[in-house]
Amino acid sequence: MQKTECDFLMKCVSLTCVQLRDLQNQMVYAQGHLRALVAELD
Repeated sequence: MQKTECDFLMKCVSLTCVQLRDLQNQMVYAQGHLRALVAELD
């Protein structure tokens, strides 16, 4: 594999990791929201 190909792949992997972390944060936030809503309903 050429160096540029390798660099490109590494960039893609790190971008994906960042997106996954963002997604996880959003899910945690959404879960907190849902819990608050359920607590209000009870």
